Amino acid sequence: SRGANPFIFIEIERKHCRAIKRNIDAMEPRNLDYKIVCGDAMNYLRRYKTLTDSIIFASPPYIDTFLPRVLTSFEKAASAEYNNRTLFALQFPRRALPSKLQNEPKRIHTIGDNAILFWNEI
Repeated sequence: SRGANPFIFIEIERKHCRAIKRNIDAMEPRNLDYKIVCGDAMNYLRRYKTLTDSIIFASPPYIDTFLPRVLTSFEKAASAEYNNRTLFALQFPRRALPSKLQNEPKRIHTIGDNAILFWNEI
């Protein structure tokens, strides 16, 4: 994190929300401003129109079900004028990398079997 604040963790499963809280507590962070939202990340992001100077990282589960929805949302949000200083990063298995994207990312980085797509720059 190197001093980045605040952090917003969004997780739909309550048991995973509790695990995130336990992991944060175990690190004994000082001056960490964070919030854990137990809910759907896509619904949460739709409500926040200004995400200036933010980094949004997603690694959706169940690639076949969620990747198209998350990818479409990231492409739309990254192209929106109000998000031009928000870095969007989406990680998923390289085998699921679409051949054509509606809003081309600034960079595609592959690591082993994974791909990370980046839109915008901070």
